Amino acid sequence: MAFAHDCRRHDGLFVMLRLALEAVGAGPPSVHVYTCVDPSLRSEYPDLGTIVPGLRVPLGGTVERGVNRLLPVFARKLRDVRADLLHLWSPQLAQVVRYRTDVVVTVPDLAKRTTRYYGRIPSFLYNRQLPYLSRAAALSCYTEWTRRELVRVLRVPEDRVVVVPPPAPKRAGPPRSPPTEPPTPPHPWTLLAVAVDRPHKNLGFFLEVLAQLDARFRAVVVATPRPETRERARQLGLTGRVEFLPPQDDLSPVYRSAHVLVHPSLYEGFGLPVLEAMVEGLPVLVSDATCLPEVVGDGGRVLPPTDARRWAETVEALTDPRRYREASERALARARTFTAERCRSALDRLYEHAQRR
Repeated sequence: MAFAHDCRRHDGLFVMLRLALEAVGAGPPSVHVYTCVDPSLRSEYPDLGTIVPGLRVPLGGTVERGVNRLLPVFARKLRDVRADLLHLWSPQLAQVVRYRTDVVVTVPDLAKRTTRYYGRIPSFLYNRQLPYLSRAAALSCYTEWTRRELVRVLRVPEDRVVVVPPPAPKRAGPPRSPPTEPPTPPHPWTLLAVAVDRPHKNLGFFLEVLAQLDARFRAVVVATPRPETRERARQLGLTGRVEFLPPQDDLSPVYRSAHVLVHPSLYEGFGLPVLEAMVEGLPVLVSDATCLPEVVGDGGRVLPPTDARRWAETVEALTDPRRYREASERALARARTFTAERCRSALDRLYEHAQRR
């Protein structure tokens, strides 16, 4: 078995890949990992697996990355990988199906195809790869909602798409203890958001929720903010109550120091921060969009991303110690359903189906 990816260190796809490797690491099949790297961006990629270098073009950076993906550079180099199956963890590499038939592709979502949250050029380059997916031996995704989208949009048979939910990340220590004191201005509670700052992540709405709350609450946003996001925080008078943190390898200390995860995203293929928060026993509030109700189940609150005041009232209700403890226990219980055994079993079904084809 071979895994191939082009995911960078702070990319959610890379985290999903590492979780899958942990799930299959206890036994067969043995997995060899190939990392497809554009030379000008090598420092941004993790040192995981055998490096498959791309072409060097004069401009470098995002142009070089586009050249290596749009042209079959990586695909040609992966065609000679010796493995019973080649599992691509990025649809950007789907051109490999031009050279071999034993290919499985994980498709996290179809946001670049079905929405306008991304620019025209990224969407154009991504959508050029989609026709190749119908020629793969099998496809996988992380949620049933995404599976239905793949069947509907790509018109692939239902039995060729397998849902492979990720295993929950491991905690570094025991579950965090619920707060023993209500929030006060000197000791405010922290609302947490973890997201790339793109329009569909809805960070502007997150700031509006914070603006509905008083000085007993502050916010930490793990994202590199766009100028319009900083300007929105300034307009709402939140400059001193919002802290922006850069993406980082280990977010466990951030989750453990927060009190509530607020995730009003408008589109997700899974929503990894929701699972990471539930692992730490952090109460979670998510929007009712796309797959998020499926992921959170009964482990958190699901709300429409239209009424900031309602979200704020839900946060305020958690200041009751009994309600907070119950919300924390539900989150932990839901996180425990995302097991390595469940992920491994789904991968086994995926590979068995692909080998039959």
